[in-house]
Amino acid sequence: MINQTTKDRIESLCNQYINLAKANEIFLKEIALAEIPVMVYNSNAIENSTLSLEDTEKILSGGSLERKVTIREVYEAKNLAKTYRNGIRKKRIKTQHQTHFKFTQNLTDRH
Repeated sequence: MINQTTKDRIESLCNQYINLAKANEIFLKEIALAEIPVMVYNSNAIENSTLSLEDTEKILSGGSLERKVTIREVYEAKNLAKTYRNGIRKKRIKTQHQTHFKFTQNLTDRH
C-alpha cells in the first residue's frame, strides 16, 4: 500500500519532470534517439528475433554482421528504428512520457 507521503512525492517528481522536460525537449529527443537500438532490440527480442543488441546496433549503423541472419530480421530492425525515429520527430515521446506519468498517477491513486 502506498501512503500519502509517497503519493505526494511521486506527484511532486512528476510535476518537476514535466516542467524540466518543457525546457529541455531537445535533450530528451537526443536521449530518445540514442536509445533506439535498445528499443529495437527489446521489441524484436519479444518476437523471438535472433539478433543480439550488438547485431542490432551494427545493422542500424550500416555495418555488416559476422554471422548470417535472415533478411527479414534485418528489415524488421531497420523498419522499427525508422518508426521510432519518425515518432520522435513528431514529439510523440513527450506524449508517451506524459501518458506514463498519468498512468503512474492513476496507479498511486488506486493504492
